[in-house]
Order: sequence, then C-alpha cells, then structure tokens
Amino acid sequence: MALWGRDDNVASPGTVALTAATGVVAGSGTNFVAADVGKVIRFGTRGDGDAASFFGDAVIIEVTSTTACKIGSQAGLIGGNISAGTQYYLSELPVYTIDDHTWSNKHDTVATYKTIASPTNLGTAGVGNTNIAFKYKPLGLAVGGVGEDSILIGGSNITFASLGNVTTKTTSASPVGFSTIFINKAALPNISNNSAEVVVTVGGVSGKNVIVSSGATFVAIGGTISAQVAKGADVTVHSPHLVGLASTIPSALADGDTLTVQRKSGGYDRIIYGVSTTDSQVYDGSAGKYRTSGSGWVGVTTYIDCDNNLRVKSEILVAIGGDSGISTGSNGIGYPTDQ
Repeated sequence: MALWGRDDNVASPGTVALTAATGVVAGSGTNFVAADVGKVIRFGTRGDGDAASFFGDAVIIEVTSTTACKIGSQAGLIGGNISAGTQYYLSELPVYTIDDHTWSNKHDTVATYKTIASPTNLGTAGVGNTNIAFKYKPLGLAVGGVGEDSILIGGSNITFASLGNVTTKTTSASPVGFSTIFINKAALPNISNNSAEVVVTVGGVSGKNVIVSSGATFVAIGGTISAQVAKGADVTVHSPHLVGLASTIPSALADGDTLTVQRKSGGYDRIIYGVSTTDSQVYDGSAGKYRTSGSGWVGVTTYIDCDNNLRVKSEILVAIGGDSGISTGSNGIGYPTDQ
C-alpha cells in the first residue's frame, strides 16, 4: 500500500465504534470497501473546541464488510474502547505518522491551571460578590484569552471579567440635578474618594466623574448629572485595583487575605492536516499564528505558554503542491480547527 495519497476529503458516512482489545471497528451506516485498506481512520470530530471528542488516528488493515473493518497499530490513539455513535474521517495522510510518537494523540495533554501570583486582597468581599480588589497591574493579567486568567477561591477557578472597572446596579433613581448615585458600596471593595470614578452624564456628556464622597449606599460626584439614572440601571465604576469576576465568589474574602491567581498552560495538541494549495495561498507568510510555508501533509502542534500565548508549531511532512495539491473539503478536518 502507498505511504500516503492526496485525498483528505474521503466520504465517511455513518458512525463507528472501536473494540481496543481486537482492533475491530464496527460501523453503523458506513460503506467500507476493500480500497479503504491502507487509509487512515480518524476517530471523533475536530472543530468544536472539545479535545475529548477527538481520539486520534489508526490505519485500516482489513475490511470484512461495509460495516466492519480492522485497524493495525493503536499508537496514534488516546487508548481504550471508543463508544458506538462516534463520528470519523477517512484520509490518505501519511501512514508512517501513526507510529511516530511526535504526532500521536496518545501523548496529547489538557491545559491545566498553574499559580502565577499570590497578591494581597484589598478590602472585603462577601459571599456572592462578583468584585474584588488587588494590585493586578504588575501581574500582566488578561481578560479572556487562551490562558483563562482566574482567581482560585474555595476550590473553584473564577475567570476575570474586567480589570480596573466593574458594572454595578443602582438601588434608587437619581433625577437630573442630583450629584448622588445610589449603589451598594460593599459590592465595590477598596474604592476611595478622590480616586475612584463613576460613569454618568454631566453637562450632556457621558464620561468618568471623580467620586468625591461616599457612604454605604451611595457615591457622590463634584457636579450634577444632566441625565436621569434609573433605579436598577447599570453604572460603571473605575478604580485602580478593582477587578470584576465572571461569577460570584463562594467564600468571603477579608482585607489582607492572600489570593491565588492562576493561568492555564500546556495543553499540547498534535494533529496532521491536509493543507491544500488554496489554504496555502491564504496562510503562506501570514502574520497570524497559523501561517504556513507550503501545501501538503502538515503536522501542527499547539499549546499555551506560561505567558498566556497560544503557540503554534508546524512542519511539512510531505510537500504536495501543483494545481491539484491535497484534496480537502467537508469530509476532512479543515485547516485550522479550534481544538
């Protein structure tokens, strides 16, 4: 059998299951044929961001019926039985990669949280609060992103929703001409007069206004508002150390508590793509992370580094160019996927 072909768009109807002990693949609605011997069967699906749904690659060594075949080496699989109803792809990617640990999905890992800082909590935050305060600026934190920067509280990682500002709801209305905005100050730890700011409309212009005084149920600015703030309205408060969280905290934080800030890293994922000449024209020399340097069968490794960056490394395993190049389409794994 050939070591590779040019087709990464082989029709793959139905679903399959794998019995690991025997290497037998049982299909439902499949149409395996003798010509499939030597092709690679890729178990699971890619493109939904869920690494658990892709189980790796194996070579078909025997076809016994339209609904049954057998695989050889399982070195490219994560291991174990694969349950019925699993989607799959057939491909003519290089069969030698199945036994190459460099590209085996058996060695894929899931990104895990690691502690990157232990700042001091500023102020107090009760159970159910979504805002805390600490000196986040020296830590180089990000909202969102692949590293999912978060704080570990009560055994749960809570990601950051905002840095330096939060949104809170008013508890009473403030008519035009008022200088007082009614909010629950306990929900805004560590805000201080003449430092924190609230976004309201003054003189017909919406913008930040310095808080000059405050109490348990209000903050006040130096001027008067020119647009009413309704009860239950969202207002934004800015403060140097204020941090908004994506969900409520499960346990209270006291002033001076040591916090645990964490970031995901690692998560090595290996996959071989068929990169067509069309894909190559799009990604060759691109300034993005998924830039390519030619079409063919390309091995790609992705992972998250300790600085919250997605790293992408690629290697052309078999260069196939020309007018036809690799055949790709809806029956294969599109380049790139969001795994």
